[in-house]
Amino acid sequence: MGKLPGCDKWRATFWGTTELLMLQPVRELPALERLTLNGNIADLGTFLNRCPRLRLVTRLSPQEFAFMHLLDAQGTQYTNVDLPCFPRTTSVKIDVHNICFTRLLDGEFSKLDRLSLTGCIINDLGTLLSRCPRLRVLKVMTAMSRHDIKVHSASLQELVFGPHTECRGIEIVTPMLKLLKMEVQADKDIRVFISAPLLEMVSWRRSYTGSPIVFGVWHLRNLSLERRQFLRDKHLQNPSSDGQRMLANNHVLFLDMCASDSSDAELDFAQEIQKNMATDFSVLNLSLKTMGHAYGATLLQLFSVLQVHSAMKILKVNLLMSKKSGSGVTQACSENCPCDSPKIWRSQSICMTHLEEVEIKGIKGEDHEFDALKLILKCALLLKRMTVGLEISVKSYRYCTKEINNISLEYPSVDFHVYRPGTLVLHARSSCT
Repeated sequence: MGKLPGCDKWRATFWGTTELLMLQPVRELPALERLTLNGNIADLGTFLNRCPRLRLVTRLSPQEFAFMHLLDAQGTQYTNVDLPCFPRTTSVKIDVHNICFTRLLDGEFSKLDRLSLTGCIINDLGTLLSRCPRLRVLKVMTAMSRHDIKVHSASLQELVFGPHTECRGIEIVTPMLKLLKMEVQADKDIRVFISAPLLEMVSWRRSYTGSPIVFGVWHLRNLSLERRQFLRDKHLQNPSSDGQRMLANNHVLFLDMCASDSSDAELDFAQEIQKNMATDFSVLNLSLKTMGHAYGATLLQLFSVLQVHSAMKILKVNLLMSKKSGSGVTQACSENCPCDSPKIWRSQSICMTHLEEVEIKGIKGEDHEFDALKLILKCALLLKRMTVGLEISVKSYRYCTKEINNISLEYPSVDFHVYRPGTLVLHARSSCT
């Protein structure tokens, strides 16, 4: 077992050993700025705590390079550091915080297959990737950066990016890419261009700064897109294995919206949908924080935008609990609230040709909610199943089931299921086999 001696005048050193190296100097190394290690290292965290000026620690290997900053990140100040080149390395993992790699040293990562960056910032990721001709896997979990995300690679097959905050533009050109996972927070004006013709697996999460307005009082908080197998259950809350079916390789669109009277910037929802890598969605998963507002008019507007994306087969609506006042009474919107405009939405319809299944959770028994159910049924002429979950606080569930049963009589070709938590309270069976 070897030990690294302490020397308060060292500014740079190389230490190579085939033994287990104990990095425990007797006292601090106040001048040390660079350290290169080649060997098995123990208790690196203790050593780093005794090197207040240490800027770069590298562990050299023909195959793998790993650098982890074990100190707690404090403040928002970043230290500028040069990123060296490792021409023989096949895997690089850098996990540091409060470090910004501002300059790339000369050379090429000619054998690099996997690159993982966490916490740090690389000002010129595009140039770095141009020096990695064999890179297949890139994972970037960076800190906040206002730089554009630019990834051009002829070899890349897997790309994981995020959470990345305050970026202004995304440009990805990867002809061999098969897996893409991105989580980005940005304002409504972000530029997006993605070219990946061989893409198989997608997970895209887009969070909005400022929650822009999309429909009346409704603000868009998150938009996500996934390509995956989607499980359809025989029952909403009591799935059985014999009733489960799979839709393979389908795009699922997730929308998280909240009703609010605040005046934020407006967003063109139709243009926002066009920014996605795929615009034909088999499943729409909609979360609505209603805050006591009606949502039927918003559903009609959504259908109007998504009508051109006629592949939608499943609609899932999750009505989130509304905020309650100090008296414990559920908040309600004011009379003539714009959430119910235009009033003629109840008599209108949009043809949703392929919609077959609808699941709505959180029905409270309001009149406008029954109107929304009727709207969906009018729009989806080929609907096969309607599943409704009543909110746990609904006391008059008998009234709710009676109203839904009356609606079901007008649509005998639709299978209706109504649940209280854990209990089936109504099953209006389809007259069609």
